[in-house]
Amino acid sequence: MFSYIYKKIIVSLLILIPFSVYAADSQLGLTFSPEAPGPFEQVTVSVESYSFDVNTAYIEWSVNGVPFTAGLGVKKIQVVTGAIGKIVSIVAKVSTRDGEVLESSAALSPQSVELVWESVESFVPPFYEGKALPGEGSIIKVTALPNFSDGGVQVSPQNLSFLWYGNDTYLEQFSGTGRQVAFIPLDILSDFTQVKVRVRSTLGGVAEKKMDIYPRAVIPAVYLYDEILGTKYERMFTNRLEASKDFTISFVPYFLSTRNNLDQKTDYLWLLDGLPVTPQEKTLLTLRPKENSFGTKRLSLRANSTTRTLQRAQADIELIFDTRK
Repeated sequence: MFSYIYKKIIVSLLILIPFSVYAADSQLGLTFSPEAPGPFEQVTVSVESYSFDVNTAYIEWSVNGVPFTAGLGVKKIQVVTGAIGKIVSIVAKVSTRDGEVLESSAALSPQSVELVWESVESFVPPFYEGKALPGEGSIIKVTALPNFSDGGVQVSPQNLSFLWYGNDTYLEQFSGTGRQVAFIPLDILSDFTQVKVRVRSTLGGVAEKKMDIYPRAVIPAVYLYDEILGTKYERMFTNRLEASKDFTISFVPYFLSTRNNLDQKTDYLWLLDGLPVTPQEKTLLTLRPKENSFGTKRLSLRANSTTRTLQRAQADIELIFDTRK
C-alpha cells in the first residue's frame, strides 16, 4: 500500500559544544567560527557534509525556534551569542537532491575566560610602581579567570577543566580539573611565547583565550647608595656621575631572574679603567678619591644570570671627581 519511496530523516544533536559534530552516519554536521565563542560575539555557523554536496541542497535555518533564512546552497549563517550562559538554539534542515532530509541542531552557550600573567622571578626594587617584566627564558605565572554559567548557576573554577598550551605545545603537567594556574617558561628560540588555555565545564561549555608574552632585556641601572637610607632610587645615572667626596655606587639590574635576591644565581664583574675591582658587596662599590685631586675614571659593570644564560646586563659610567678645596 505504501509502495512509494519515503524521505529519510536523520537528526543530530549538539548541546553546548561549539565545534564540529556529525550525525551518526557522518552525513551532516555543523561547524563554528570561532570554535569557542564568548558572550555577545558574532559566530559563523556552517553546514558540512562528506556524503553529498551542500551547495546543491536546500537548507532551512532557524534560530531559537524562529525561521532565520532558507535557500539553495545557503550553507552559512551568522548569529550573535548572548550573555554568559544564555543559550542560542540553532537548527539546520537540509533537503538533498536525492530526496533525503537531514537535520542538525546545536545549542550555543557562550562562556569566557581571561588570562593574567606575572613575572615571578624578575627583580624589581622595593616599592617599584611598575610591573616586573620577564627576561629571556624566565618563568611566567599565568592565571586563568573563567566566567562560566551552566543553567544560570555560576561554575566554580574548581569544577572546570583547564588545558594549557605554550606555543601550541600541550602542557600536561599544568592541565587538569581546577588547575587555573600554570608556570610557563618563555621559549628562548622564539621572539615571543604564546600562552593558551581552553576551559571546559562538565555540561560541555567551552571558552578559550590566548595571549603573546614578549621577553625584555635586563635594564642595568646605577644609583648612589646611602648607608642609612639605602639605594637612592630618585636619581639614576646613565652616562656620567660627578663626585666631590667618597661615594658608594649601587648596581640594580632590573628584570634579571633572581627571584628578588640579587646575590643569588648572578655573577657580577666590576671594572675600573678596564681593571677588575672588588666590591664590598656584589652590587655595591665604594670609591674614595684622594684629597685635593681631580680626574676621570671609567667604571664598567656586568651582571650575568647563572641560570638564564641569555640574561645579561651591562652599564658603563664615566666618573668625574674633584676633591680640591
